[in-house]
Amino acid sequence: MPKWAKYARRNHHPTVTKDNCWRRHFAPQLKLVGLDWVNFQVMRRTHSSLLNELDVDSQVRAEQMGIKLAEEAFSVLQASAI
Repeated sequence: MPKWAKYARRNHHPTVTKDNCWRRHFAPQLKLVGLDWVNFQVMRRTHSSLLNELDVDSQVRAEQMGIKLAEEAFSVLQASAI
């Protein structure tokens, strides 16, 4: 078992978090190519823009981005009001 896994289990720390993955994996690679100014939000917006340019279905885009479409959110609100 890797040393980090023992530490994480012993101290009850999650090892795979957005910030941990970004700091250990994405940020160093971006720095190598001169994009150290890029943050998570820039990557998220770029992903969304590329999907939009490729004419990806809005439902698929929303699911990938973790967003509920307006009509879906409205139906959830109506159902919870009942």
